[in-house]
Amino acid sequence: MRKKVYGFSNLRVIACIAIVFLHTFYLGAGFYDAPAGGFVLCMCLRNLMMWAVPCFVMVSGALLLDPGRNVTYSKIFSNYIPRMAVALVFFTFVFEIMDEIISGDISFLSVLKNALYKIYTNTSWSHMWYLYLMIALYLMLPLYRKVAAGLTRKDAIYILSLLFVFQSVIPLVENFVGVETGFYICVYTVYTLYLFAGFILHNKLIDLPRYVFICAFAGGLVLTCAITAIGAMGGHEALLSSVGNFSNPFTGLAAAGLFGIVSGIDFKEHKFITSFDNCTFGIYLIHMAVLKVIFVRFKFSPLSFGGVISLVPVAILVTLISYGIVWVFKLILTAGGKM
Repeated sequence: MRKKVYGFSNLRVIACIAIVFLHTFYLGAGFYDAPAGGFVLCMCLRNLMMWAVPCFVMVSGALLLDPGRNVTYSKIFSNYIPRMAVALVFFTFVFEIMDEIISGDISFLSVLKNALYKIYTNTSWSHMWYLYLMIALYLMLPLYRKVAAGLTRKDAIYILSLLFVFQSVIPLVENFVGVETGFYICVYTVYTLYLFAGFILHNKLIDLPRYVFICAFAGGLVLTCAITAIGAMGGHEALLSSVGNFSNPFTGLAAAGLFGIVSGIDFKEHKFITSFDNCTFGIYLIHMAVLKVIFVRFKFSPLSFGGVISLVPVAILVTLISYGIVWVFKLILTAGGKM
């Protein structure tokens, strides 16, 4: 049995909490008119958390691309993909029911029709895109594993450089100048970069001193914050859009930095971290529902509670509520399985 890397548990916990804060600040920004100070601060804080999803994908790459891990076609199609598919269908229906209850116009046929349409088109709640991403990565996993198994240091440098330029740098330039280049590579999204980066860095195919990762993380955050502030205060939509997505190279820099820092530490097992880690997928799925209840049902507005600073306790509360719900649900399922 392979030794468990507890650093990955710590990283997933940190990333999960960051995602809750990301969405909280993003919703909070909607209460301000650009370029008001509150809007700029919310967008800066939101974009400073953008490394979270890339870190999740990097952990997946480190684990799933490991040649020593038994990842078979049977496991992919009977375990990995069905888990995502069931979550996708179930939560799309749940969120559709919530939307129709809030709107005051709900019927079985409309829920069924709208939910099925949203499942096919990925037009349910915004954070559901992650499930489509994971299904896509799982479908490509046999090919990715073949590539990863034969990587040398030179191959690792080449593949990361190629993916970084074409899937991260070029989209940033295109967004900023408003002109698309005709050059491309046959890779659809930036997440392949993060998947291989996790495997390459964890296995030290590219071995860097820790201070390099610290500088990368800090530098990525500083540049992200600076560009966000400039874009928000100046009303530069293209600039703001280019830095507020997961293909942004500064986000990738911060994600790789944090991954390198945390994965390089020999953490010991901690019961609460392990428990929270086991709930991160569920927390990701339901935290938006908790946020919607707070912002829509209870009509919370940061403008009435001290401004942006009031969003911090909201994010903490949402994290704890979401964790509690998932923990209780898992406890019930475990108890039911033993009966």
